[in-house]
Amino acid sequence: MESTEQVDRVIPLSSALSRRRENSGIQTTEQQLRDILEDVVQEQVSAKISRLECSINRMIFQFEGIHNGDASDAALRVTTDRDAVDLASVSLEIPTDDYYKYTCSDLEEKLNSPRHIILQKIKDLKLRGNLDFHKPIKTGKTSYAQKWSEEALIHLKIALKSDLQEVVSELA
Repeated sequence: MESTEQVDRVIPLSSALSRRRENSGIQTTEQQLRDILEDVVQEQVSAKISRLECSINRMIFQFEGIHNGDASDAALRVTTDRDAVDLASVSLEIPTDDYYKYTCSDLEEKLNSPRHIILQKIKDLKLRGNLDFHKPIKTGKTSYAQKWSEEALIHLKIALKSDLQEVVSELA
């Protein structure tokens, strides 16, 4: 270590680069490096082991809930926080074509209603843009097919049925 007198002293620019090269290394022994690495690795391993233990305990709790017939104990937690997710959980990827089955023409056919009425109901129910019901699927460089889920079909069917009942009640 340099004394405070040497630190406060001005260093000419011509010798600054050579002095920096002389003092650039951190002075540590091999044992000190091993101790530091051991502490860091030990903390990371401990964190992973405790996370695994927590995941196993959750699974046991869920299996006990299923075994006892209490569905609330067996509920799975949904999260987007990857650090909080169970290690035993899996990523579920549903193919887009399997979830968003229907085009607007398909909805017309299934609901036996004209396109303009279906589009108005979609607007009224705010289904467009909600990923539970709708997804634009890219079909070309700039073109998209508007696809709708089974849930959208069900919501539209209920809405059209209630509209029909209102019309019938008004006529009666």
